[in-house]
Parts: sequence; structure tokens; C-alpha cells
Amino acid sequence: MKPMVCICCIDQACLRVPVILLILLFLTVPVPAVGIETPETSSHSIGIEYPNIITPEMSWHKCLNTPLIGSSYIVQQTSDGGYLMFGRSESKNATQDENRQDPGYWIVKLNPGGDIVWQKIYRGRDRTDSMAVYQSYSCGYDSGGISGTDAENAIGNMSTDRSWVAKFTHDGDISWKKDLGSAFHAEIHSIQQTGDAGYIIAGNTGLPGGDGSGGRADRDYWIGKMSPSGEITWKKTFGGTKDDLGYCIRQTIDGGYIVVGASASDDGDVTGNHGDFDYWVVKLTPNLEISWQKSLGGSKNDTPSFVQQLSDGGYIIAGASASNDGDVTGNHGDLDYWLVKLTPGGELSWQKSYGGKADDEVPCIRQTRDGGYIVVGQSESRDGDVTGNHGNYDYWVIKLATDGALKWEKCFGGNRYDAGQSVVQTSDGGFVVAGISSSHDGDLTGITG
Repeated sequence: MKPMVCICCIDQACLRVPVILLILLFLTVPVPAVGIETPETSSHSIGIEYPNIITPEMSWHKCLNTPLIGSSYIVQQTSDGGYLMFGRSESKNATQDENRQDPGYWIVKLNPGGDIVWQKIYRGRDRTDSMAVYQSYSCGYDSGGISGTDAENAIGNMSTDRSWVAKFTHDGDISWKKDLGSAFHAEIHSIQQTGDAGYIIAGNTGLPGGDGSGGRADRDYWIGKMSPSGEITWKKTFGGTKDDLGYCIRQTIDGGYIVVGASASDDGDVTGNHGDFDYWVVKLTPNLEISWQKSLGGSKNDTPSFVQQLSDGGYIIAGASASNDGDVTGNHGDLDYWLVKLTPGGELSWQKSYGGKADDEVPCIRQTRDGGYIVVGQSESRDGDVTGNHGNYDYWVIKLATDGALKWEKCFGGNRYDAGQSVVQTSDGGFVVAGISSSHDGDLTGITG
């Protein structure tokens, strides 16, 4: 059964296949103000000011016919004002049709209006469990970023038992691909181009002493540095005797690195665990020594998804928390968005829980040009901070002030499963949000295929 746009078929006996829902939120035209742009790794300084917007207006939305089963997506704006989306499929399970061919990866270039310019499919193997993507020409430590003759992108993944990193041209063709091997079962969750035009990758490894990298029992954070041509120049593990799962890494303005993930350990490199999984934040020097590390959370499960260095040198971390003790206050029930602001030295500046009594999970946060934050995820709640849920899970987008106070929030979706997965601020001051949707009503009314 071929996936259709927005809905596969209307018979309840048929399988509904999630499709991409791409939304552009249009905000009032920003007023220019004095300011500068800093490197992506430290986000943006305050470059423009915005009116006191209460709620956003949707400019357009697109449902794209996805070839992937159980997919998730990352979106970025490109220098031509269009968008680039990377998608990958989840692991197969017993409910899926084993005879159906699963492409594994889908790369889509869109024009500024959200129409497809080109698309590429790369077929995987039995599993495509993790993916990270970074547009290489948009990063660096000087204005304009890393120079080059064309725009290329790097993507990392674990397929079956082998991890690999690939670089793509601006047309979506593979420039190079490096197999990291299966000896240490490294799962790659994050990749970023570094100031020397190489790449820093992060994830976790599952074998003690894997490939000579010094891993301990269970899974550890695994950090690797690659040359511009994709050769591994060094690798290192961090953690304790329980699971330590690295989810996001960014190079910092001092040439070091900030890594976040979930840790159940309270020994080895890890101190201060509050119970179950905590956010574990590790600041590394340029030589890969631990400058400081911090466990943040409470007695229940606390799992981060994203970190970004801010214009003040501090850090913003987003994830989900079920706790309401320890470092966590204000939980509304089940999982909440849990947002943490740290000082440059790793001290807790503030923390905020947002959500309702049902599950609210966040995969992405970005500092905005007004110094605040835009956050996207999925919410099943209809109370607390969440209003306007259409049924089941919705995209839930929230805008925060510099101090983390809620400025506005909005649900997008229909009466089936809709999950926001990625958000970026666009060049006109609005925001583009990408994720998956199984709905064909609510905000998706009139979409047919």
C-alpha cells in the first residue's frame, strides 16, 4: 500500500501512514535593531526586536507524501530561502508489513513556498535507529561560516550493527560515506561541523573497551572527531557503570564541546544522579578533558534531547521530565517539557516545566533573535499550559521570553497522531516546524491525496 498525502485510505481497516506536516508560522514583520549574528554554535545575539505577539498566525502548511515507515524528520532553512528536510524510518516491529520495502532515508529540498524541488531516497538495511544531520555551510566561527564551493550536508546513523557518516552535495548526492565499523556498536545521535571544517559526532557505545576507546560496562557517551574528509582522528567515551546515552553535542565558543544525554550512573565520570535517568551535561575542553559535568533531574525519568550555547555563553537544554522533585519543579503530570538554563560554568540559572496532565515531549529548542526561545514537540494534554488540542497528540509550539516565561503557545494538528520534531527560525523572523501527521482534519482539513 503506497502512502498517500495526509491519509492513506478512509476505511478503518486500512493502515494510516504518517506523513510529513511542514508548517510555516508567520509572525509580524520584525523591526531591525542594532545587533550582530554570532556563530550557530552560540546561537544568535539579539539582532531584531519583535512586537508583543500573543499568538502566531499560520502562513502555510504542506503535507508531503512520505515513503518512510514510522518516520521522523529534521528541517533546516537553506541559504536560498528554501528548506532541507532529512527523514529516517524507525525500527521495524511486528505490526508492520514485513513485505513492504522500507527506504530508510529521505532527503527533500523544498522551495520557500514548501514545494518539492528534488528528493533522494537511500535504502537502509534492517534497522535505522538513529539519525543526526547538520548543514555544513551554515556553521563556523566567523561571519559567513565555513567557505566552500558548494553546499553540503553531513548525516550520521547506525544501520543494523554498523555506524556510518555520510556527506551530501547540495543536490543530495553522496560526496563521501564512512563506515565506522561494528566493533563498538556506536549509535550516532548528533553531528556538527567544527571550526576546522571537520566534524564532531556524539552518541553511545555498547561494548566495554569498544575498538580501544576505553568504554565501560553498559553504554557510555561516545564522542568522535572526524577530519573534513571523514577520517576518525580521535574517539573517547565518558560515563559510569550504568547506561549513559549521548544525544546532542555542540562545539562551544572556546573550541571545546558541550554534550547532553541521559545517564543512570552515579560513579565513574558521573556524580549527583537523582534517581533513574538524569540529564547529564558534560563540558569538554578542546583536548577532550572534562571541564565540568552536572547531573540534573529528579527521582523519575528525565531525558534531554537538545542543547545550544547561547549568546551570553550559557546553555539552554530541552527534554522531557516525569519528576517533580530534585532540580525539577512545577511538573503537571506524566511527562512535561523540561527546559533548563545553565550559566557558562554549568550552574543552574533557571528551570521550567511546561505541559499538562498527559504526556508532553520536546525534541527541539532554539534561541530566537529576540533573545528568547522557540520550542516544539508533541502534546496529548488539554489542560495546564496546553490549550486547543485537537485530539490524540498535537504539535505543541511554545515561545518563551529570555527568562523562560511563557509568551504564547499553540497546538497544531487533527484528531490523530501529530508530532512536531524540528523547528528553526526563518530569515523573515517566522518559524518553520516539521514533523509527522496521521490526521486529515483540524488544521489539515481539505488536504487530500
